[in-house]
Amino acid sequence: MKKALLLSVCFCLLASATLLGQDVQKRIVSGVLLSPQGEPLPGVSIVIKGTTTGTVTDMEGAYRIEAPLGAVLVYSFIGYSSYEVRVTEKNSAPVGGQRSAQTGVSSGTVQDSKSTAPASKRSKRKSRQQSPKTMPDPGNPVEERGVAVLSDSAAGFKVLGNNNLYQNRIHGPLAKIRFSQKRNEWVLVPSYYARQQKPHFRLEFSTALSSSIVNRLPALQDEYAQGRAVEGELVARDPAAGDPHSWGPPLQELSYDGSGKLIPRQQGMQAATAYNPYDAFRTGFATNNRLQLFTSIDRLTFKTGYSNKFSSGTLPVNSYQHHALDFSANAEWGPLQPRLFISYSGAREKLPLRGANGAAVLGSLYTTPPTFDLMNGSSFRKPWNKQAAYLNGDGSQRSFAPGLADHPYWLLNTLPDQQEEQKALYGMELMFRNHWPVDLQYNLLLDKAQDHSLFGIPPGAAGATAAVHAPARLTDRRLNTTALTSSLNANYTLHPYNNSWNADFLATYNFSYDQQELNRFDGAGFSTGAAYSLDQAAERLERISSPYRRTHEIITKGMFHWNVNGLRIAQMAFSNQIYISNTLAPDNSRFFLPTASLSFNLHQLELFRYSDFLSELRTYATYASTLREAPLLYNQWHFNSLQYTPESYRQYYETEELFSPPGLLPEQLKKWEAGVDAGLFRGRLNLQARYFFNITDQLLVPVFVEGQYQLKNSAKLISPGLEVALKTHGYFSDGRWEAGATFSRSRPYVKELYHGEESLPIAGFSTISTNLIEGEPYGVLWGSRFSRNNEGQLVIGRDGFPIVDAQAGIIGNPNPNWLGSVWGTANMGSFGFAFALEVKKGGDSWNGTQQFLNYYGRSQYTAEQRHVRGYIFTGVNEEGAPNRQPVDFYNPANAFAENRWVRYGAAGVAEEAVEDASWLRLNEIQFSYQLKTATARRLHLQRLKLALIARNLFVLTNYSGIDPAGSLFGYQQAAGLDLFNQPNVKSYGFSLTLNL
Repeated sequence: MKKALLLSVCFCLLASATLLGQDVQKRIVSGVLLSPQGEPLPGVSIVIKGTTTGTVTDMEGAYRIEAPLGAVLVYSFIGYSSYEVRVTEKNSAPVGGQRSAQTGVSSGTVQDSKSTAPASKRSKRKSRQQSPKTMPDPGNPVEERGVAVLSDSAAGFKVLGNNNLYQNRIHGPLAKIRFSQKRNEWVLVPSYYARQQKPHFRLEFSTALSSSIVNRLPALQDEYAQGRAVEGELVARDPAAGDPHSWGPPLQELSYDGSGKLIPRQQGMQAATAYNPYDAFRTGFATNNRLQLFTSIDRLTFKTGYSNKFSSGTLPVNSYQHHALDFSANAEWGPLQPRLFISYSGAREKLPLRGANGAAVLGSLYTTPPTFDLMNGSSFRKPWNKQAAYLNGDGSQRSFAPGLADHPYWLLNTLPDQQEEQKALYGMELMFRNHWPVDLQYNLLLDKAQDHSLFGIPPGAAGATAAVHAPARLTDRRLNTTALTSSLNANYTLHPYNNSWNADFLATYNFSYDQQELNRFDGAGFSTGAAYSLDQAAERLERISSPYRRTHEIITKGMFHWNVNGLRIAQMAFSNQIYISNTLAPDNSRFFLPTASLSFNLHQLELFRYSDFLSELRTYATYASTLREAPLLYNQWHFNSLQYTPESYRQYYETEELFSPPGLLPEQLKKWEAGVDAGLFRGRLNLQARYFFNITDQLLVPVFVEGQYQLKNSAKLISPGLEVALKTHGYFSDGRWEAGATFSRSRPYVKELYHGEESLPIAGFSTISTNLIEGEPYGVLWGSRFSRNNEGQLVIGRDGFPIVDAQAGIIGNPNPNWLGSVWGTANMGSFGFAFALEVKKGGDSWNGTQQFLNYYGRSQYTAEQRHVRGYIFTGVNEEGAPNRQPVDFYNPANAFAENRWVRYGAAGVAEEAVEDASWLRLNEIQFSYQLKTATARRLHLQRLKLALIARNLFVLTNYSGIDPAGSLFGYQQAAGLDLFNQPNVKSYGFSLTLNL
């Protein structure tokens, strides 16, 4: 603070003193005084020493005074050191010849340029003792910190840089005054000129490598062969029989004959062995590299970067590549602060896991009988790439049940699925700040993107030649999007003189233009063996559309702050949004979308200010209303599978494209929130808690109407919830630690369904789905269930097995009771440690994967339970009496259709597969080492950090499926549905960050 006035005077005198009169005995000295932070200094006193003549700076820090040549100006301000400057005809310099201990600035009198230059030359020819002592010693860096000069045309030296931007203020001390042999004159080199000549560069490189392996997979049995019971005997069958089940005899009772077929065990014959289909999984690999260059030249800052990512999944053939380039430039040109940025990225993925392609591969893999060798007797290192493993000699698919099941390697090599994306982003930002009451900001952003995807069901796939649901198909889909957004903001700050309150006012105008150009070509009717391309399709469908939207938004906002003794006590804000769009009817435009908030900083009150227990206490409440229009092109596909049964999941295809129809209303959102932020025990413990209550009206849902889906305003959704976060910290002898925990609980439910609907399916299948049902939680599971009497007891049929109810119903709630997390970090010297745990309590999931594996006799559970005899289901018979009928789960003497798990079909009864999906997951654990600063500098580095990272190390759960956090086909709206979902993986890797 003591040096600020000195620097301000330097800024002033260097920049702006000007001769206005003809009297050579006087000067007009004027300028603007700024603090080191660039803020105006009002009220600074400037007095001609020895007189009462003087002036003070105004609210902008500006002043003007007339002073005779030779006079001394005294600058003084409360809290700052006084500073004196002599006014001379040719120049101005600090009074006296000694360095001030308070300011650390050299002082002295600068001679006229005509006499100074020769003196300097003589000093160089003879000796330094003869040099004039009026100039700062260039060899002493302390004395080069500042020199006050008048920056008029009569100055006795040249100011280098010729940059008018710095006429009124220069942040930072001046560099030096020196004699230029080339110019034959004294020159002043200001700090901004020195920075212009010496740009600063910083290079940052980071890389990360990781490998991943499958963490959880279904437990498969390897004890029983492909086949089933025939006339009371367990019979092993070969692929030619077309039987996909694994209900045959034990492998220990079987041998291979000379042709490799299974026969009853015979002496001298090769014993039957089980093959592990999980050998198909590989170790995934990922690398992520980033190179950034930062450059600063004067007040210009440039940043450019390049990054690339590559990953190969645990499922063979799947791979992903991504490249990105970006550039940005920032400048500070006085009040104007422009920023430009450009970025480009491109990505390519082979076998992206979309639709049912991943589920089809995994379903074929998991249901492969243990006696079927996927590698066909070979020992290929990468069998999924070898045709001999998945093709017969005639080129047909090699399958354990031709026409009914696929070889997973054949699918991996035949599925056409791939995706390419390109994106370019151009942006500009202009900020105008000149210490006016009004600040202006303008933003312009142009986003161009291209998405090209190819996907299909190849000829020869299981069920692909059938005329139901989805025969062999191929889709070439191209989507080009253009998004232009423009924003103009004006911010006005009002500071009353009593300082008890102040206010900020904001006005924003936003304009956006969005256009999506869809070109989609669908082909069907392919024949097996023919070329798999759109040109060979017997049926072709072309869909071209180019919807666009223009929106105008005007937002006005006022914020009022109340202060007591310079401390902010309360804040209140009001705003309103006006929204106009060409895709809304004029009477549906919104001119009143208000928002309000109120907060109190209670810890600033005298009652709490010196409390050891409470160091911070802030309470707040907000209300906001806004809207959300339907997307021009509905880019979520979760509804497409609702017309399929689970048994036909292989034929599922993303066929529908939904657009916003005319007259569609936007979703209306209202949000209430109240919360508290508290610091306890002198800030050692921080508590944040908030309660929210959200309402979404006119919820947009795809609805099946007259044989096709339409996007409609269908429901009103209520979402109350609570979030709490705790954080604490402490210190070691050589380090610091932090730890925290979060808790959240949300209860979304459907308040109302429109159009007389009783339920609306969102995602899933025709017999098991997530639904909207009035009065029920959002996305409840709806599916087939067992029949029950009025007391809720199972109704058992005459055969001793539970009866399936003719009416489906609610069978589960996928919403968790609560979510939580625990995290911590510790740094001890150069070493660091971090971890993160996540918990989910409650929430149901339909384990369809287990149902299918039970049906095919492939699960370990059926291997353990197939010999159960005389089991009695708890319940009542159709007459209401307690059930006493015993049953056998799998008795070869009975018809195969009476099997405990076959009788209800591949998907079984949905209710029976619903499980609790609670879990505890170790999300991440990290060990790091950072080179000490002194060591890094000796190696000419700014920073070097190495980290070892493990993610998703374990999941503790009672859920028997693959991953309790998964969702059907990867759709967010299908959470709680599991049918051959992607497996959970854990990864290990390291990262390196290097700054030069």
